[in-house]
Amino acid sequence: MRTANRFAWCAVVVVLACPVAALALGHERIPLDHWCYAALERFESLGLCVLPDDRPFTRDEIIRLTEQVRGAADASHLSARDRYQLDRLEKEFTAEAGRDDPSQRYNSTWFGRDRSIALEGNVALTPYVEQQSFSTQTEAYIGITPEFRAHLGDRFTYDVRYQLLFGPEHGDRARNEKPSRREKSFKGLTSLYERSYVIGHFDQVDVFFGRDYVDWGPSPGGNLITPGPNISLDQINAQLRWRALRLDFFYGQLWTDPQRW
Repeated sequence: MRTANRFAWCAVVVVLACPVAALALGHERIPLDHWCYAALERFESLGLCVLPDDRPFTRDEIIRLTEQVRGAADASHLSARDRYQLDRLEKEFTAEAGRDDPSQRYNSTWFGRDRSIALEGNVALTPYVEQQSFSTQTEAYIGITPEFRAHLGDRFTYDVRYQLLFGPEHGDRARNEKPSRREKSFKGLTSLYERSYVIGHFDQVDVFFGRDYVDWGPSPGGNLITPGPNISLDQINAQLRWRALRLDFFYGQLWTDPQRW
């Protein structure tokens, strides 16, 4: 699957050359470190929704789940914290103003639109300090996460995201000791080429090609079937929905030696 990124760019070019309908909100898959997962897990524990087994969720799935929580919450009592989290979900995912304009969502973004093509960019900056293991000394880090998306009509979305971390290098951050083969470092700056994919959204079907994390199972030790460290995979992925039925499928290289697909 080494040609996945090249294929993704080719797919973008092909889609750009095709006529598309009016702009919709985009159908990207939400990163696994997004705050919405913890919020939705809380509402599931309250019996207000049932989360799908596989992750990451698409924006459309989170919209449906948020609407499900809102419908169930009308008849139940929520704490102040739960009301805040529900309002936060609604502002980013279901509010009418943010559906066609990402700049109106909870996280501020750069957003440009020309007819049926929309470009969206966002950069998250996270400084933090961490105490060394078995030591009283602390270390400072700066995390930067640049993202870019292209929404093509109401069918296709291209999404790419990097994770950059600047800080001391030792342990699994030492040079040539990274847990993922896609992590590269240079003088304290570590770069992870995390995701790059094209997703096509239709009434009952989503088709995905590119690189992203996989949480898909089950397996004896849990619901993650990818061996070793949790890394993003080059893959072909499809999801079929029909009434109460749902079918997920993906094909990608899980391991290199021995090869496992």
